[in-house]
Amino acid sequence: MKLGRLLRTGRCGETFCAAESEAGPRERVRALVAMANRKLQTDIDRALKAVQQGVELFDEIHEKVASSDTQAKKEKAEMELKNQIKKLQQTR
Repeated sequence: MKLGRLLRTGRCGETFCAAESEAGPRERVRALVAMANRKLQTDIDRALKAVQQGVELFDEIHEKVASSDTQAKKEKAEMELKNQIKKLQQTR
């Protein structure tokens, strides 16, 4: 939905429109920008949390590789490490 139509119709998807129905176009634009910023910040926080968890898991697996005593355990941990790298690359 285009911003101009949104401003004319007053339908923004949140309670802002009902409470602020007498607000001018600038106030509506500011409110829409504020809502978009909150949504963007939520998405950023969610992505950062996923990356942080992935990095912690990566570090644990890397320690397994470094401390493994047999070649078979080391190869298995390396495969886990490769899979974790792929997962982290998908989050970017």
